[in-house]
Amino acid sequence: MRLNRYLAQAGFGSRRAVESLVAQGAVTINGQPADHPGRLVDEANDKVAVNGRAVKPPLAHAYILLNKPRGYDVTRGGRHHHRRAWDLLPPGTHTSVQSVGRLDRDSTGLLLFTNDGDLAFRLTHPRYGCLKIYEVEVDGRISPGVLEALRQGVELDDGPAKAVSAEIVGTGGGHTLLRIVMAEGRNRIVRRMCDAVGHPVINLNRTAVGPLALEGLGRGKTRELTKSEVKLLRTTVGLEKVSEPRKSQSPKKITHQKPKTAIRRKH
Repeated sequence: MRLNRYLAQAGFGSRRAVESLVAQGAVTINGQPADHPGRLVDEANDKVAVNGRAVKPPLAHAYILLNKPRGYDVTRGGRHHHRRAWDLLPPGTHTSVQSVGRLDRDSTGLLLFTNDGDLAFRLTHPRYGCLKIYEVEVDGRISPGVLEALRQGVELDDGPAKAVSAEIVGTGGGHTLLRIVMAEGRNRIVRRMCDAVGHPVINLNRTAVGPLALEGLGRGKTRELTKSEVKLLRTTVGLEKVSEPRKSQSPKKITHQKPKTAIRRKH
């Protein structure tokens, strides 16, 4: 197996992403610095290490869906950090498993964990068209001009950002519930966009990533993806070819019930 694929399967990002580790001299094979990301690795006999720590791909990829509660950090930092989303994963989860993107401590909803580096990279890169859907409760009443600004783009400190779509799905108590669809996932991007248009976020809940939706998964609960869901995800981002069209293989349409008037708070 080529070294870049070996490291990607061990959870160090896409094959392109791990090339930087090799360039930095962080990767060794049998104690010697790796000279090229494309060199071949004997999986049975070679000893590969990253920053001095031995690494080996798991026997199989893991794909775990979590409905993240409020108050959990998506970090693997030490215990001085707040509660960690990783603590909610099933016991025995392989150490190579990483989160696909993040949700900040105060946000809730869908988080995917996997050690499939190629898939993780494509799900988070806007080039591959994987959309994320958010229910966002903001302060104040939203005007049509604000919705248009979110769709056309607002200027942030790290560059312009825009929603694929933004619509009002509920109002009440001086707040507005929005449904925002994004193609990118920069740090706290939805919160920063709402701040930029003068409507700070009160609650933020991610309901879907590509064809995946929570579909009744309780807050704080996890489940493994089915084989068909994994195939659908990989097809969505171009890692697998689209099969001959059949109804049973068509991506499932994500539906969302709209609140009538009052906003239901998420806890």
